[in-house]
Amino acid sequence: MLLKCALLIAALGCLNTSYGNPSKSTGTPWYSNAIVYELYPRSFQDSNGDGVGDLNGIIQRADYLAQLGIDAIWLNPIYKSPDKDFGYDINNFEDIQPLFGTLNDFKKLVEVLDSKGIGVIMDFVPNHSSDEHPWFVKSANGEKDYLDYYVWHDGKIDQNGNRQPPNNWTSMFGGSMWTFNDKRQKYYLHQFLPQQPDLNFRNPKVVQEMQNVLKFWMNMGVRGFRIDAVSSLVESDTFEDEPFIGPDPNNYGEYNHTMTIEQPGTFDVLQGFMEFLESYTKENNRTSAPKLVMTENYNKHYDVIQKYYGSKDKPRSTFPMNMFWIMEMGVGSNASQWANIINEWNNQAMPSGGWSIANWVLGNHDQLRMSGRFSPEHVDLLHMLQLSLKGVAIVYYGDELGLENSQVRRDQALDPQGLRADPKDFWWRDRDFCRGPMPWNNKSNADFTKGTPWLPLAPDYWKNNVESQSANLRSHLSLFRKMAELRRTDVMKTGDCDVTSDGQVLLVYRSSPKKPTIVTVLNLGLFQETVDLKNTRPSISGAMTIYAASGNFPLTEESERMNTTRITLPPLSGIVLAETLV
Repeated sequence: MLLKCALLIAALGCLNTSYGNPSKSTGTPWYSNAIVYELYPRSFQDSNGDGVGDLNGIIQRADYLAQLGIDAIWLNPIYKSPDKDFGYDINNFEDIQPLFGTLNDFKKLVEVLDSKGIGVIMDFVPNHSSDEHPWFVKSANGEKDYLDYYVWHDGKIDQNGNRQPPNNWTSMFGGSMWTFNDKRQKYYLHQFLPQQPDLNFRNPKVVQEMQNVLKFWMNMGVRGFRIDAVSSLVESDTFEDEPFIGPDPNNYGEYNHTMTIEQPGTFDVLQGFMEFLESYTKENNRTSAPKLVMTENYNKHYDVIQKYYGSKDKPRSTFPMNMFWIMEMGVGSNASQWANIINEWNNQAMPSGGWSIANWVLGNHDQLRMSGRFSPEHVDLLHMLQLSLKGVAIVYYGDELGLENSQVRRDQALDPQGLRADPKDFWWRDRDFCRGPMPWNNKSNADFTKGTPWLPLAPDYWKNNVESQSANLRSHLSLFRKMAELRRTDVMKTGDCDVTSDGQVLLVYRSSPKKPTIVTVLNLGLFQETVDLKNTRPSISGAMTIYAASGNFPLTEESERMNTTRITLPPLSGIVLAETLV
């Protein structure tokens, strides 16, 4: 079977392993069909026994990353920080948190991964800093050059003569979005924690400071940025109340955020970032390595999503991250719903003209893991789907294993969002569950650390780990690696992509002139289904070769060639079929 798959890949036209290396680009942006692997540094590999993952730990596991077939890692924040929100409160945008290592360690990480064709994407956090950042300290002290680095307001006086916040704006972490500073005798704005004051992007000096941050990390060799919390970059300067829809005035979700989210100036800031990145890249002779810019986006309105793309001549990002699979899809979603949500993104979210790039996100560091949001049986199906589609696939570390959520009691919780939530909301508000350590084997602490892990491991690590799945050719990990290899073929890189459904069966056709067609066939129902591919593609070959199959599909030597007019799939199973060259 392995030999036949190798021959099939050769027939399909497999690309070499330099695919992700922009220095060997053939004109198409290096990221156009990339797999981006979100890596939470605290939880990947500890190298010094303190129980927390670090940069040297990632270097130790570089071969694993290369074997996955990914093109880039997206690093969650590693900046110097007081760690009130696990690195998203930054007091030095141009240095490394000592817990993770040093700038020299980072340089080595970039070099090691680059040698393996893997780029590094930085989490860029421009909306706010730490309240311990020198800029905020100087602003709070009233230093002239820093007065307007943050959003300050005198507040208002109530009928009893007491000073109150200027409006009813509520923080995403609960409570007022305004905190009074005794030194400055003013309120400062924070859309997140009080320790995360919002920067003022109406101040050109702040824009320049953030451009300097981008330049610093480009000079360190990064290939792009994921921009955090972009919808919050600019607030209305009228400071009017937001409509309250009730019933809890301290709950962020109880307001219509007309004054604090996606204000017109937000898109100007993003366009400015893109213009700076493009001009700096050209000026420094780096045109062979365009930067990937992903913007965090949870908006459900396609007209707003298009604003994050911008236009071909004036882009605002490479793409806004597609969170619809997280926001809208679940264990009960059927084939028609999956086809619709994919086709709607391609046809309505993406600007017309063929210049924009799609992307597909299954999980991240803020959501329960995909194996928990869906089911263990869905893991293979969803990776087969994600890696069959045209565009960028964004994968959360551990999901290639079908990793379960860690079980974290409230008294073990570290996430400020969970700790500040009402106890009844802890399960869905806390983010510790999805941030557990990577399980490498079934030894003590899964070989993640020789110390005490900073968070509990997933309860099934003793059987569900990298070592055990690497030894099993039908495991989640083995299937992921095989699908990643398939993405390097010509037809998967540049071919047309047609997504449709037939009853409970979802079908993805990848085709290109003079190239063999590839079909992904997924039964998303709870009953056995039989499908005839000629119903949806009359020109399809009568027999095709099984390239990959979910772990629960009854694969035998006899079933390697399949009659495409009668494909029978068990519940929640799938296969990938390919024509061979004659």
